[in-house]
Amino acid sequence: MEMVNDKLKRPKAARPEAIVGTFSPKEFGDHSKSPYLIKEQPLPYYPRQIGDTLDTVILENAVRDRQNVLLIGETGTGKSHVLRLTAYKLGLPYVRVQLYDAISPEDLFGSWIPSGKGGFAWQDGVLTHFMKHGGMFVADELNGAKPGANFV
Repeated sequence: MEMVNDKLKRPKAARPEAIVGTFSPKEFGDHSKSPYLIKEQPLPYYPRQIGDTLDTVILENAVRDRQNVLLIGETGTGKSHVLRLTAYKLGLPYVRVQLYDAISPEDLFGSWIPSGKGGFAWQDGVLTHFMKHGGMFVADELNGAKPGANFV
């Protein structure tokens, strides 16, 4: 069996995973009351050198420039972790959605729910929330998503 990392003894994935980090166009502001703010510092991340620049510096610059990021790599190589750490360092709300789970358009965009007064009220989904309020939205396992989820 081929190993991804001999120290961790993790089996190599059948195919590389894809993860997308997208940043809303909303200006960075006070997110201190966001329910999606990371409260505790994530575990350490050991940056990789890309040319003469660390991968964390490249990612932080992309976030500041409002660039979407596509990370592709084997399971356990730190794709999700570096995005979470970057959101923490920059004080941004963060959410990671596993697209291989039973995710629906309503979960992402929102839906009408009973208001309790005989009517209905709109409740934003997680993607709509991030588009309105800003932060880092991470679509994980993009290549493992059900066909309909990719059109959302």
